[in-house]
Amino acid sequence: MHRVYFDENELFDRREQDGALVDWFCLDMGASQADLAAIPGGPREGLRVILYEDGLEMEAELEYRQEDQLWVGRYIPGTARDIPYSES
Repeated sequence: MHRVYFDENELFDRREQDGALVDWFCLDMGASQADLAAIPGGPREGLRVILYEDGLEMEAELEYRQEDQLWVGRYIPGTARDIPYSES
């Protein structure tokens, strides 16, 4: 699974979906863009990736927001985990 850097403070949207709050994170930072560009064939809608930052990683599904011209990652509930800083 591809890893894409994100910043937990870059929350794009939060909505209730199927009774749970779901978060979407912006992937427009330089490190995020570099990780997306490194995906063979490029990023694509629905691709499942690992979003990571220092001390945290989670699985997400990529979505392209045409109206905003940016990639976002939709957090998949239950997949977040704290990781030691040396592993991130």
